Amino acid sequence: MASNETSVPKVSPLADGGSEASLDHASRLIARVVDQGKDLAEQGASNLRDTAHLMRLQAELRHQEVLHYVRREPIKSLLISATAGAALVLLFNAVRRLTKS
Repeated sequence: MASNETSVPKVSPLADGGSEASLDHASRLIARVVDQGKDLAEQGASNLRDTAHLMRLQAELRHQEVLHYVRREPIKSLLISATAGAALVLLFNAVRRLTKS
């Protein structure tokens, strides 16, 4: 068994005085697994919220940088945008022609 795997003891109906003790033991194991699952889900949700927050901050920073560049270099920005738009139209048309074939 790998070192990162958790071993679960086998539960025998006759162990520890009969089936009632075995059921109690199984209930405790299930409760522990459920608690660990909840903890992992909460940690994952927290990490997701943190990552989303950082992405929003980065997007806002990039937006401000683009606005600053456009204000500083309006003609150059317009030419870059027109070139990018033309490239996208050419790419779209090429893909459309390939899918019609």
